[in-house]
Amino acid sequence: MSEPVEDEGPASADQATAIAVVIIDDHKMMAEGLRAAITSAPDMDVVGVAATGADAEDVVQAEHPDVVLMDYSMPEADGFTVARRLRELDPGIKIIMLTGHQDTSLVARAVEEGFDGFLRKTASIDEVFGAVRRAHNGEPVFSASDLALVMQRARGATRAANELTDPELDVLRLMTAGTSTDAMAETLYVSAHTIRSHVRHILEKLGAHSKLEAVAIALREGIVELGDRRPDIVCTATSVQTHDLATSLGLTVVAPDEIGSLDLAIDGADEVDPAFNLTKGGGGAHTREKIVAQMAPRFVVVVDESKLVPHLGPFGTPLEVLDFAPEVVVARVLALGASAVVRRTVRSDNDNLLFDAHFGTVDDPAALARSLEQVPGIVEHGLFLAPMVERVVVAGLDGVRELVRPQ
Repeated sequence: MSEPVEDEGPASADQATAIAVVIIDDHKMMAEGLRAAITSAPDMDVVGVAATGADAEDVVQAEHPDVVLMDYSMPEADGFTVARRLRELDPGIKIIMLTGHQDTSLVARAVEEGFDGFLRKTASIDEVFGAVRRAHNGEPVFSASDLALVMQRARGATRAANELTDPELDVLRLMTAGTSTDAMAETLYVSAHTIRSHVRHILEKLGAHSKLEAVAIALREGIVELGDRRPDIVCTATSVQTHDLATSLGLTVVAPDEIGSLDLAIDGADEVDPAFNLTKGGGGAHTREKIVAQMAPRFVVVVDESKLVPHLGPFGTPLEVLDFAPEVVVARVLALGASAVVRRTVRSDNDNLLFDAHFGTVDDPAALARSLEQVPGIVEHGLFLAPMVERVVVAGLDGVRELVRPQ
């Protein structure tokens, strides 16, 4: 953490009971390490460890802990959903989110959801001790820098709402309704060029990277209203960010295991070659994305023209790697012909390590995929082979076109 949570030291000896702590983390090594460390504190006792949301509910009901240390990423649900269930079971418990994610939006969401604290997994054990004690005493456990990010985000949204012009607000409302550029131009009696200009200004002012993200921000901050217009669909998300965007848009988001199969999967890509092979994983969620893509008989990819390449390779090949002997894995990947394997500073949504392997031009993506799949320790690579893809929707300056893979 950039600003440590100060440890106020163990509680006084005359305390009647130790602080009862439950640990929720599906990574056994992390959970057992925390259990051993916390148990060593004289004023704390680990009364239960759970790996899933369902197990967590059982432990909380049985043990009634004082403090819960909970990883954000759960096998069947996100931490916010699990936390809401736990509070329903025991309204008095204190819940601290413990995560390896660097996404600052998680901090803001943790504050909004009423978490009692937020710690990253880079925190020292003394910081964890201090957080547990402070939460138990009813104090919020958020670093000054994290709270500053929350305030900055709130001020930025308010400022952006005030800066949007009336024509831009009109376009934003139509974007929320899913209106196309040409239809917006016809509705507002302006040219498509003017609409694109308004959209560009909206994205800049809201700090968004896409129209979908701009709509999500606008809905979340109350700049526009969705009203009763809710899509009658059930969906699943492949990343924390996508989950938050979808829920803010009023979509019903469930875990993949709850639905078993999908009718349609839609995703982006970092590279698309002429044979419809893809490179994915720039956001570090390619393992989940591949699971979801294979759950659906139809997989549609949406990109802009810059993602179309003659051969895969310039972007690199993302790898999700277990946090066990990673240098051994890197050596194996280099032996396959990679010129470099670069470790990212962030982790995946599954809390694994992320690397980018650079093989130069990839002439045979299928052969490279097979080779990577033979390296123990690689959870998943970012190569999505052509048979998975039904079509690619490409957005460019001249509009939108569809590329359909020959059957």
